[in-house]
Amino acid sequence: GFSNTVGRITDYDGSFSFDPKEPEKSEIDVTLKSASVATDVPDLDKELQGEKFLNIAKFPTMHFKSTKITITDKQKGDVEGELTLLGVTKPVTMQVTYNKSGVNPYSNNYESGFSADVTIKRSEFGMNAYEPAVGDEVRIHLEVEGINPIKHPGNVKTPS
Repeated sequence: GFSNTVGRITDYDGSFSFDPKEPEKSEIDVTLKSASVATDVPDLDKELQGEKFLNIAKFPTMHFKSTKITITDKQKGDVEGELTLLGVTKPVTMQVTYNKSGVNPYSNNYESGFSADVTIKRSEFGMNAYEPAVGDEVRIHLEVEGINPIKHPGNVKTPS
């Protein structure tokens, strides 16, 4: 449309495995709850949760599972996987940046952080409402931090 609407998914569950020495062996599996979409505009949230968009009554979750990881340079890689949205599963490739791993000074946990981007076409998942007035491309940006309980400073010596 006229501008880019920004929203967040606030309820999700998942896990990832990551070894900085062998990042191509990493795995991601995450489920997102569609009812938690939040744009800070309550009427828009209700519309997005309705039958014309996310249809939360019939499809309460979205799911992503990685299938392959390719390292493209020291801090970057492509994560291929399967995205399921509205009961339709399609391959997607996220461009991921590895930010860093270490002890978080605020939480005292050993954490790894990543940023990722992918663009999908909502019509490929059967979401065609209001096209072309409402754009087909949806840009997804992720900021992810994961805690490694095994490497928690209170459990074992943290790697350097």
